[in-house]
Amino acid sequence: MTERLVYAAHHIPVVLDGGPPIRTHMLLRGLSQTFETTLVTFTYDDATPVPSWSSTELEGKFPGVSVIAVPASLAVAGLAKRRAQLASLASTRSWVFGRHEVPEFRRALQGAVRDSGAAIVHYNDFGVALSGPVDDTLNVYTAHNIEHRVLEGTAEATGGLRKAFTHLESRRVRKEELRLWREMDLCLAVSELDASAMKAAGARDVDICLVGIDPVPRYGMRLRRDDEPLRILFVGSGTYQPNELGIAWFVEDVFPRVREVIPAAFDVVGPPPNRPIRAPGVEYRGYVPSLDDHYRDAHVAVIPIFIGSGTRGKVVEAMAYDTPVISTTVGAEGLQVRPGEHYIRADTADEFVAALLDLAERLRAPDVETHAMLDAGRAAAERHFWPNVVDDLVELYRSRIDGRLLRR
Repeated sequence: MTERLVYAAHHIPVVLDGGPPIRTHMLLRGLSQTFETTLVTFTYDDATPVPSWSSTELEGKFPGVSVIAVPASLAVAGLAKRRAQLASLASTRSWVFGRHEVPEFRRALQGAVRDSGAAIVHYNDFGVALSGPVDDTLNVYTAHNIEHRVLEGTAEATGGLRKAFTHLESRRVRKEELRLWREMDLCLAVSELDASAMKAAGARDVDICLVGIDPVPRYGMRLRRDDEPLRILFVGSGTYQPNELGIAWFVEDVFPRVREVIPAAFDVVGPPPNRPIRAPGVEYRGYVPSLDDHYRDAHVAVIPIFIGSGTRGKVVEAMAYDTPVISTTVGAEGLQVRPGEHYIRADTADEFVAALLDLAERLRAPDVETHAMLDAGRAAAERHFWPNVVDDLVELYRSRIDGRLLRR
């Protein structure tokens, strides 16, 4: 007998331009291969600057998946965003997530469970999880991050009214997040570090669902010719605040010092920051349909991230492509990787500059130490290949369903 699952997501993105959109797609696609799946999501009107698919388009995109689309309007840009944020000050709900908690969505979830007899509701993101839990099913919240920690770090890195508003948001989100962890039957963290925080806060049941990446062939070590600039790569959405702050810091405090010593180029691949810092040798490439050429050309990937939670999938993605990684401690936090063995750790501008210059020299000829680091990184990355992640999640869900039936 095929088990039934309801997959709840606030948005099924049109463009897969970052970790959360890709995770949303791959888990929905993977789970629907095993479970009879109903997708419950929002479809946004034309006035909302968030491109979304209709129910018909979604059913064509995910064959075999039934779709329930709840109409919605969402102010996320410009003056409309500012007005919505100002109005939210009178509410106890957070602005960034609480606005997705609407009665129509909760009714749609309850109806989907009732009509399908679903054994599981998989909440893909924080906002829709606030509409749960639903009675008589296994409610599972799959967290991308510990969201209030991300907001706390963002607040500390900003100033003025934005700082005050983000501090308020972090407190409201923390309250919502703790309630969510305690109410759900199962919470899935992306790392043991986040899982520990959930358990300490009173979550009933916690397990791991790793950040996934696409399987890629081994590329091997790329040597640097004497006349060739050191090609430095960052991959990720620049609109995500921790990434935007990290890119700006690298462009202002690290990259010019490297260029004073050797030729170098810095490519930022992914949606550009809202306020990109321009500098000689820096190129913002935007969204690209394939990362293969960019990793093939890169000598090193950098992860200059100082705030956040969860894990950075781009660390293991670079390792899968046999690209050396230089990362802050926070940038590699939560992953089963160790500095010196899988990647090079740097937490200050001086350390980043020194690591980049040292690696530039080492890449001029075959290097045993660098080869060993790349081999270790690739082995760690293979655990995160999407087929492995989905298989592990299916096995986990089946075990929880069986255990639930035994307790009835």
